[in-house]
Amino acid sequence: MTARSLSRVMGKHARPVAVRTSDVAVVESPSDFYELLCRGISQAKTSITLSTLYMGTHTEKENKLISLLSQASERGVRVKLLLDAMRAKRGGTNPRGYPSSLADTLAKSLLGAKRGGGKGNLSVSLYHTPIASRLTSTLMRPPYGEILGVCHMKAYVFDDTVVMSGANLNEKYFTTRQDRYISIRNAQLAHVTTSIIDAISKNSFRLNHLGAFEEPPGGISPISAPRAFGEKLYSDLTETARGVSSGEVPTSCLDGQNASGEEALVFPLVQLGCINYRQDEEAVGAFLANLSRGDKLQVSSGYLNPTRQLEEAFARSGCAVDFITASPSANGFFQSPKGSPKALIPFVYQSLAY
Repeated sequence: MTARSLSRVMGKHARPVAVRTSDVAVVESPSDFYELLCRGISQAKTSITLSTLYMGTHTEKENKLISLLSQASERGVRVKLLLDAMRAKRGGTNPRGYPSSLADTLAKSLLGAKRGGGKGNLSVSLYHTPIASRLTSTLMRPPYGEILGVCHMKAYVFDDTVVMSGANLNEKYFTTRQDRYISIRNAQLAHVTTSIIDAISKNSFRLNHLGAFEEPPGGISPISAPRAFGEKLYSDLTETARGVSSGEVPTSCLDGQNASGEEALVFPLVQLGCINYRQDEEAVGAFLANLSRGDKLQVSSGYLNPTRQLEEAFARSGCAVDFITASPSANGFFQSPKGSPKALIPFVYQSLAY
């Protein structure tokens, strides 16, 4: 498949953003990722938008990141966080040994100033899957309720710089757990990424300074009205990504005018199967359908559990496919306490790989 044909296929599913290759950087190590985050927060002038599954709140590095976010807010930078609601409710202990969840810690560390009339330019949104109804949320206590679905989007935006990664914001991802990190400096891509996060945040619970969850600004609760919630979020995402099927691909990237490799295309994609929003799935399916015998494809994933549809698409393509995945011992669940069901997860993935 040529770059031209790939761009045509992808352009039917997402509006592309042209970026200069000189503004794209591949970050190599967890420590470099952490320094990039700290630098991005410290140097941000207007806005910071972070979307992640969870944040750590115990180690020196984790607390420094939270402190930098607080300082950015105090100097007038608009700070917005999007995390998973069920993960934020997980029980834990603070450094003094008292029970404390992520939501409690963030409320105290970042939102406490609002009680004294803070500027209000810092918000924490908590996405809750509509699959977990009030009954199932009660029966499936943390962390097992997370099986039903979580907010797994990792995107970190500082003014006009976007960092795409699979890494969460905690100690292991800053020190020993290798992931993928790509930094792209482009104002349009930053706007698109922030708009997608904002659409989800508008339909997410809002954390207040007391650690309580306030109803979503969008007005519909994913717990009490899951179907209406799904319809509203689907509509908002569709509106945000308007032009998905009609976005024009810059001709300089397709017609040989970019032979020097000075420009590349980025196709922002979103997937939220629980509300049947399947932009990423459809785009990947179209990409695989356009591969042919003789093409070579490399697939990298920390968890090798492709859907049956993907397996069939790989087989139909006839191309050579190399999979790169983590060994069971590198999986974050490998160190789970003996006897915990979570300790079996790495071996389930291993079985699926065969």
